[in-house]
Amino acid sequence: MHSDAKTWTGAGLPGIEQCWVELPQGRVRYLTGGSGLPLVWVHGLLGYSFSWRFNLPHFARWFTVFAPDFPGAGFSQHPSLIDASLPKTVEVLRDFMLAVGIPECDIVASSHGGATALLLAANAQDGIPPVLRRMVLAAPVNPWSSTRRGLIPLLGSRAGAALFRRCSPRLGFTHSYWLKRLYGDQQRLSPETLAGYSAPLEQPHAFERALSVLRTWKTDLRLLQNSLARVRVPTLLVWGTRDRAVLPASADALRVAIPNAQLAWIEGAGHLPYEERPDEFNRIVSEFLA
Repeated sequence: MHSDAKTWTGAGLPGIEQCWVELPQGRVRYLTGGSGLPLVWVHGLLGYSFSWRFNLPHFARWFTVFAPDFPGAGFSQHPSLIDASLPKTVEVLRDFMLAVGIPECDIVASSHGGATALLLAANAQDGIPPVLRRMVLAAPVNPWSSTRRGLIPLLGSRAGAALFRRCSPRLGFTHSYWLKRLYGDQQRLSPETLAGYSAPLEQPHAFERALSVLRTWKTDLRLLQNSLARVRVPTLLVWGTRDRAVLPASADALRVAIPNAQLAWIEGAGHLPYEERPDEFNRIVSEFLA
């Protein structure tokens, strides 16, 4: 495991480099490397390309990997005003792919990034580029699972968001608690991982993207539910059996709602199986994409 800031920038990952691209929504930082068919990695809420540090070098042996930080996340530009609704996030992802020259690709996505990939795939059936070949979604946010039914509307409200902004400088000590809850085995959370996820939170406006996502959460889930039947991309759902963030009980309903979807489980893993159990995750994804 890499223990310094080089891991956050990608410089410590073999064959992976850090790049930047200007989009209409701001300056976006991304990691890339390898050769072959493009494979795009889409992070979840409060994640960034650091989330894929155990996966990118592995898949760069067969694919050209791209892992962007969305505007307001990671080390991309953090605007003070941001629209991170699901349709707008899809627009950002599409603009990124076109800006770096990706007309066709496979996608691996996690959590809220999984919901983004699903809506992108649904819209692709309307002839909107890029062309998607296959998708792997790790515990994607979906209409059948929400473990924070009271907290999400609170933080999504104007008053709740204002209260969070006022308190956020004092909440740093809770970050370890919430990150541990994303692991099936909390002993697997290393100090390096905690430092990596904490680093972008020191930037101004670090939480604006997350607050914007929560502001349209209910509307976005209704839109997603109405769009799932239009997804025609072969899809693999990967779930940890101890996921506390997006409940495993929602997996079967989502699999049925997506045409041509499969489901794989990683026993004992939490919400981040790609970093908690990377060898098993990489094997499952490799077999699907082979």
